Amino acid sequence: VGLQVVGLGLHFDEAQYWVWSTHLDWGYFSKPPMIAALYHAASTLLGDDPWVFRATAGMLYTAAAIVVGRTAQEAFGPNAGPPTTVALASIPGLAISAGFLTTDAPLVLFWSVALLLLQRASARSSQTGHWIGLGLVVGLGLLSKYTMGAFALSAFGWLLTRPQGRALLKQPGPWLALLIAGFVCAPNLLWNAQHGFPTLRHTQEISQLDRAGVRPDRLIEFLLSQVVVAGPALLLCGLLALRRRLLGRVGTAQSGLVDPYREGRGFFLWMSLPLLLLACVQATLSRAQVNWALPAYLGLTVLLVLELQTLNWQRCRRYAVVLNLIVLAIFLHWPLLRQPLGLNAGARDDLFARFYGWPEFAGRLQGHLDGQTILVNDDRASLALLAYGLRLPLARIASWNPRGDCSSHWHCFVNLVKEPSGSETPQRYLIVSANIDDAQLREHFQSITRLPDDVGPNCAACQRPWRVWLAAGFRGYRSDSSSSERTPP
Repeated sequence: VGLQVVGLGLHFDEAQYWVWSTHLDWGYFSKPPMIAALYHAASTLLGDDPWVFRATAGMLYTAAAIVVGRTAQEAFGPNAGPPTTVALASIPGLAISAGFLTTDAPLVLFWSVALLLLQRASARSSQTGHWIGLGLVVGLGLLSKYTMGAFALSAFGWLLTRPQGRALLKQPGPWLALLIAGFVCAPNLLWNAQHGFPTLRHTQEISQLDRAGVRPDRLIEFLLSQVVVAGPALLLCGLLALRRRLLGRVGTAQSGLVDPYREGRGFFLWMSLPLLLLACVQATLSRAQVNWALPAYLGLTVLLVLELQTLNWQRCRRYAVVLNLIVLAIFLHWPLLRQPLGLNAGARDDLFARFYGWPEFAGRLQGHLDGQTILVNDDRASLALLAYGLRLPLARIASWNPRGDCSSHWHCFVNLVKEPSGSETPQRYLIVSANIDDAQLREHFQSITRLPDDVGPNCAACQRPWRVWLAAGFRGYRSDSSSSERTPP
């Protein structure tokens, strides 16, 4: 509601997912297919306005918080559920992410359900249904984001390190779950194989492992960002509680008391720390995005809340949750709060600088389109935002790509295609760009008409002015060194 009230449009990643959703497939250049399916379902049921996707994301994260609360309740008793749900829903990493429908939304939901099913499957090993459900959910998680693979690794690590787990590995349940997960994910792997594994290649490129080197500064930067993700107040309270419990362990051991929650603590640690450690290693060697370890905080939040409850520090937990909600409120209402601070919309120091002005920009272009005109642009983000603003499906957009790159979905799958010679009705194109010039277009099109320039979106960090053309009859790309035409990939 807050983002809708301040009029925030879609991020370019969200706009890209919407365009993908107009042509469902088993995979896309940078992501598995689940996110496009979610956008397609939301658009079909409620429409394609931004609030629809905001609400969808919010419902997915809310469901995840409730499921994790249920998991904590089954592990540590009825008093652990509600506070875990509230604390998890308020930590900045999840609360802010819940305003944007990205691949993290289904990933977090499927991870939370997998936690619950794995806990139940290990406790009731004779019930095969839990293992079947676990395999299905892990497969759906992999169709959302490949990070779900870390769940499977953590699960097998947890099973291998405990006697009961090793006994479970001798039964068919875990292997049945693994088989089902692979079967569910198989169509995406087949799609990747048919197209030269673009998604896996993109994942490798953004990880920058080919430029790996020890970078402690990036590790420190990543760890500081994780303090913000977890919420500094809740994290500090939990760590203080954990320290106090560890200092009191000697007395507990001498008195012969047994920690009743030891098994549960081990489970949530195993299902959280490996992903967080992998992200730290990635940050040290090259770089890691802030959200790459987001699912780890499902289990870590359970442990933090448990430590606070064990020491009767409920008041500390409440203060931490309130502080997190204040941070969330500031973020959601930033477009209103920036005015007293003297910050203009779209300024470089505006949190949402790249969100503004795209619907208005698209509206000014609307009059140049008819039912057959194809929108052409040379930038991944700009093409996605304009296509969404004009509500153009994937079939009505094309990427300007004379070099034949394959660095985005547009470059690889929606390049301009040479028209047959002698076509009676040449295809019409609306070309919008801050980089293309008249000379390039005259070389490649039968005719071009220069339209008035546009100021573009209200974004200080965006290029301008934007040049606009109507063109017809694409003749194909021509190399500077020869007359041979370069066909799109």
